[in-house]
Amino acid sequence: MAARSEAVAGVVTDALHVADRSVINTGAAVGLRVSQIKVDGRANTRGEDILGAIGMAWGQPLLAFDPTAARARLESLPWVRQATVERRLPSTIFVHLIERTPIAVWQTADETFALVDADGVAMDVNISAFPGLPVIAGDGAPEAAADLFTMLSAEPDLNGRVKAAVRVGKRRWNVWLDAIGPGGIDIRLPESGVVEALARLTALDRTEGLLRRDLAMIDLRLPDRLIVRVTETADTPAVGASQRRTPQALPLRGPAQDA
Repeated sequence: MAARSEAVAGVVTDALHVADRSVINTGAAVGLRVSQIKVDGRANTRGEDILGAIGMAWGQPLLAFDPTAARARLESLPWVRQATVERRLPSTIFVHLIERTPIAVWQTADETFALVDADGVAMDVNISAFPGLPVIAGDGAPEAAADLFTMLSAEPDLNGRVKAAVRVGKRRWNVWLDAIGPGGIDIRLPESGVVEALARLTALDRTEGLLRRDLAMIDLRLPDRLIVRVTETADTPAVGASQRRTPQALPLRGPAQDA
């Protein structure tokens, strides 16, 4: 009895496949063939990568196209955050892309570099077109970067000077202003109360000109006091990241890693 049921199931499956092919062939016979592929929302994704993910050529039967499978392939591309794929009769494949927006350049533990978006996703793409992005480093940095830059955006004058940020112990950040290393200022942020600490720093800069002084480090980790360290070479010119075509490696050992 079981063998008979399996045989019947196999016959039904084969019949469905034949029916599917019949529908596809009929559609193609009446002109339902791919004649155009429309893509909306593309800025950085390469056209050939999109066509490869769609997997259809001009003139192929439109009804043979699987939008769900194509969407999965598109969303595996490094720039694509989300994709919508549709068959539009009689002859169009429509694709809408939402691409990832890079917010920083991530320096890995072995000092290679990758773009990171607001979701903390590392993107295997060429970083040379984004020389002005801040560099981030440290364990957990990609996942926490969006929150840091959101807090920094509340202080535009400060935010515009950020060149790098090091995540320390998955708990807090050290932020470099103006340059990485000599010529820059190492701002040590607290584990909590970051918004208040940044507002305090901005207020001190406006009233006392703090960030215009020859300082190497400002420690904001204590809410009731400020600790500063002056530069050893006050005449060293600052070199901003915007002047570099490739990222400068962050000093991951030494003062920048103090807990």
